[in-house]
Amino acid sequence: MAPSTSQLVFLVSLIVSTSHAIPSATISQICSKAINPSSCLALLNSAPGVGSADLKGVGAIVLDAASSKASQAKSILPSLASKAGSAALKQRYTDCLEFYDEAVSDIGDAKQALKANDLDTMNASVSAAQTYVGDCTDSFDTPPADPSDLPKRNKDAFDTLSVALVVSNMI
Repeated sequence: MAPSTSQLVFLVSLIVSTSHAIPSATISQICSKAINPSSCLALLNSAPGVGSADLKGVGAIVLDAASSKASQAKSILPSLASKAGSAALKQRYTDCLEFYDEAVSDIGDAKQALKANDLDTMNASVSAAQTYVGDCTDSFDTPPADPSDLPKRNKDAFDTLSVALVVSNMI
């Protein structure tokens, strides 16, 4: 029995779509350049769609993850500020809220730039977002220490943005 036209079209489209997917060696290459390679591998090996995406698709997936992490960190800051045990902590949380406002906006700009194939703007926007997240982290370099899980959230967002920078430089 000869294959139908629809079966042939499906088979050809499957072959074409998978031929542009990034191989696991590329994932290893991306993660070897990231700030936190183990975090990068965990992200790329668990994010849905990475295995069938090209580099631009991986960039979009990583930017979505960065946006989610930054938005989640931002969402806890008003509560942390209102419950802060000292004026210094309250001010730092308030500052971090502003930093995360900028970071989330920059990640949105990076997503739009990627869609437009404007990789220079994508790279600059991701770099700016990473700087804002780093500024939040740096604001806690002196006592009092941050008793919340914000430092972990900062690290997760920063590391994810690091992966986005690597991918933007590889596209």
